[in-house]
Amino acid sequence: MIIKTDEIINNIAGNWEGKWVNDFAHFSIDSRNIKSGSFFVALKGQKVDGHDFIPDAIQQGAKGIATEKPYNDNLFKDIFVYKVESTKNFLLSAGELARKKLGNKIIGITGSAGKTTTKEMISLVLAKKFNIAATKGNANTEISIPLFLLNDTNGNEDYLVAEMGIQKRGDMDTLNKILQPNIALLLNIGDSHLEFLENRKGVAQEKFKLIQFVKENNGKIILNGDDPLIQKLSSKINALYFSTKENGEVRGNIIESTEQHMKIKFYYKNKCYVDEFPFSGIHFLYDMLASLSLGIIAGIPIDESIVVLKTFSPARGRGTSIPLVRGITIIDETYNSNPISLVANLSRFTKHKAPLIIIVGDMLELGKNAKLLHKKTGESISEVKPKLLISIGKYAEDVLSGAKLSGAERGIAFTRMEEAKAFIKELKICQNSVIFIKGSRGMKMEEIIEILKGRFGK
Repeated sequence: MIIKTDEIINNIAGNWEGKWVNDFAHFSIDSRNIKSGSFFVALKGQKVDGHDFIPDAIQQGAKGIATEKPYNDNLFKDIFVYKVESTKNFLLSAGELARKKLGNKIIGITGSAGKTTTKEMISLVLAKKFNIAATKGNANTEISIPLFLLNDTNGNEDYLVAEMGIQKRGDMDTLNKILQPNIALLLNIGDSHLEFLENRKGVAQEKFKLIQFVKENNGKIILNGDDPLIQKLSSKINALYFSTKENGEVRGNIIESTEQHMKIKFYYKNKCYVDEFPFSGIHFLYDMLASLSLGIIAGIPIDESIVVLKTFSPARGRGTSIPLVRGITIIDETYNSNPISLVANLSRFTKHKAPLIIIVGDMLELGKNAKLLHKKTGESISEVKPKLLISIGKYAEDVLSGAKLSGAERGIAFTRMEEAKAFIKELKICQNSVIFIKGSRGMKMEEIIEILKGRFGK
């Protein structure tokens, strides 16, 4: 998106000095990502102050700078400098400025689990017939969404597909203001970010601000008909519901499954569609139902969308299968974790035949109920009867106490990652084992995968 300098001056409060530049096509908050002619926004973070990297940004080719602090005139003599009270507010306003230049259909996706996978599935479905732009990776914050609008759109798209993530009260208000979505998708309400939102009710209230915004602006809404809190809060909302039960217009059920594959029967408008997919788990089913629903709103026949979804491959750390020697397989779910996503992932193992090893790390940001939620997760793990459960972190013993493993099953808890890694380096793993690994981002569970790949990699 090209933003003219006149538009910045006329719409965002500040004072400019230095050398005039007509427009900018790239904005960055990271001096390492600067391109020739970029506009560098010097954000002050909790640990790093972007103002310290202004000289680096200029050396890399930046031609515009947004700053809160006084600056050296000699350093900036060939640079357009915009002095503002808050560089964060400058970025938010610049994102809004970019959004106002777009006439696209904006899809906002939120939920406690599955946002990124659903975004990727929706993008795959829409891209067959439309020109789209989608947020990259898990970019879903008040910082990454403005950068997405500024750098990854050009106004020729038919649809924009964006995740909308929240951590505290007020986050969704900010994202609604920047993105102004006219299609809303709410996947689920779970125990996530409870450190700031306290409980599921708090999570639901914040996420439902997206639904209310789109409703007030006469947009389209897609909701999970199986989620109790969503059902309770959406009684007066006109929406397209997806479900595994009878209360959804778009429905689906898993009729056969293994740890890595599943066959699904879909229902829509009294017609039935059956197909197989190279991934497994109830969480993937819900993500597909949401994506099929979005396809319907976009005018894409459901059978065409199903064919497209057969080509979907989970992103690294979100359910990817890693084959090793001796028939050993890792299920990589290391990207992140919370109770709703972990329990949903366990569904793929309800009928497992291969020896199952489950390695889980702490789920972070769960607030005062963290011990109880980890214990309940242990109870869910025990239901799939793993041969071995390895729990790692501050709440490792709580997971183990909930699991109550018995008989041939055994469990072990490690409070320190280094102890767990040493144990796994020596662990005897029988052939054809399936090793499921999941934990919150801060636990760095991918380090365990590297150990196993080093031992059993092809």
